[in-house]
Amino acid sequence: MKKYYIIGAIVLFAGVLINYKFGGFDKVEPQLIEVNDYIIYGRNYEGSYKSNALNSLVNDMRLQQEQLNPKANVVIVNYIDEAKETLGIVSNFVGLSGVATPNEELIGLEKRVIKASKSVRVVVKIKPLAMPSPEKIKAKAFKLAKEEGLELQNLSIEQYNENGTLIIDFPVMVL
Repeated sequence: MKKYYIIGAIVLFAGVLINYKFGGFDKVEPQLIEVNDYIIYGRNYEGSYKSNALNSLVNDMRLQQEQLNPKANVVIVNYIDEAKETLGIVSNFVGLSGVATPNEELIGLEKRVIKASKSVRVVVKIKPLAMPSPEKIKAKAFKLAKEEGLELQNLSIEQYNENGTLIIDFPVMVL
């Protein structure tokens, strides 16, 4: 019986150590930032978040990014719709931001402008085994907005950086 306690303690210690190594105890703190609208060129997607079509669309945007401007960012706009999300369906706009090219090079992409002067930003290190869940991130962002007396739009903007970070902006409602 004592042997099982020792094995259990070793497994528990190893789990805590691995979680720490992967950044599982890193704090994720939202912050209020100033922004000048979001201009994104991309395409709509609605369907399962596990779909090959969504992965294909993101890969297409990465190819466009390389061709147009490597400094542009691949972004995913997530429209928050609790009813659809419970069914496993997401509404996204996948595209590029930071593109400063003539419109002729962006044929086939829709231009979307999201009006905002402030956003709640959350920066997360991309570590699949130790990242906070999207629900926790969203809850923290909405909590900060409520504390500041602000109302957020029903969307988030995810920007994936090459340095292994995920930047998630929750734009504040424009009055």
